[in-house]
Parts: sequence; structure tokens; C-alpha cells
Amino acid sequence: MKLNYFAKKIKAFKSVYLAGGIEKAQKQEWRFSLERFFEKNKIKVFNPLRIDEKILKPLKIETKKELEKKNELKYYIFLREVEERDEVIIKNKADLVIFYLNGKEGFGTWTELKWCYDKEKRFIIVREEGEKRLPEWIRWRRYFALAELRCIEFKSLSDLKEFFIVYFGFVV
Repeated sequence: MKLNYFAKKIKAFKSVYLAGGIEKAQKQEWRFSLERFFEKNKIKVFNPLRIDEKILKPLKIETKKELEKKNELKYYIFLREVEERDEVIIKNKADLVIFYLNGKEGFGTWTELKWCYDKEKRFIIVREEGEKRLPEWIRWRRYFALAELRCIEFKSLSDLKEFFIVYFGFVV
């Protein structure tokens, strides 16, 4: 019932933002897997890693850490611009936000979740970690968003993809 209701509420979505740990996370394959999945189904994907690449590449720099070592000022300007850009995308451009919570998320992910909650934007959580491991301020937002059916939650990326296959006719 909840999945059907949620699917109806997001039926016209055309874009998705992929939120989750970047700084503490070593592996980002989940992002690229979802990016391929959604793009194959004609959904615009806002993948912050791809957007960051476009900013760093002209500087001939591969990572944020490398930028920090080379030029502290440019590094902090970059961080400020990333935060401002992500806020605009989440609040005004992405129709849907998907949060991947696997214990590697940090302040940025929690800020993005707060933006979604405060803006009453629909979002999806894929949570591979126990609820008690989430920060309290995120737990209460998750709790009420689920109760108000502004959010749905899955235990795996496979379950998430299955939702879109069943309710939207997506292909793998």
C-alpha cells in the first residue's frame, strides 16, 4: 500500500539526485550502478561525483584531497561552491532524492536529508545500517517522513531497483 501510494506521488519524476557518503566512503559503485539504471530509463541523474569531476578536471586535479594539498584557498572555495550547488539541485532541480545510508555518510549527507525534509520533498532511503546508528536529528526526520509517506525505505539497492521495475516499468 505504501509503495503504491508513494509511486503515485512521484509518477511524473524526470530527475534524481544521488545522496550518500563521499568523504568517508571508499567505494562509489552504488552511485554508478544507479546512474546507469536511471539513465537507461530516461531519467536525468545528478551524481555529485560526476559534477565534481567536471570542476576538478580543468584544474588537472583528480581528487578534493589533492586540491586541498595544492591550494587551500581553492579547496575551500570548491567546498563552498559544491554545497551551494547541491542545495540548488536538491531543492529546485531534482524531482527525487535517493539516500544511500551505509555508515559512510557524513555532514553533507545529513544536510541534504534536512533540505529534503524541510522542503517537504519526496525521497527514498536505502539503509544498510541499523536505525540506531543514524544521528538522532536524522532519525526523527526519517521517522516523520516515513510516517507522513513523504519517504520510503529499502534495505538494498536491489529492492530499490525492483520498486522502479514494478511500479514504473523500468528495465535493468
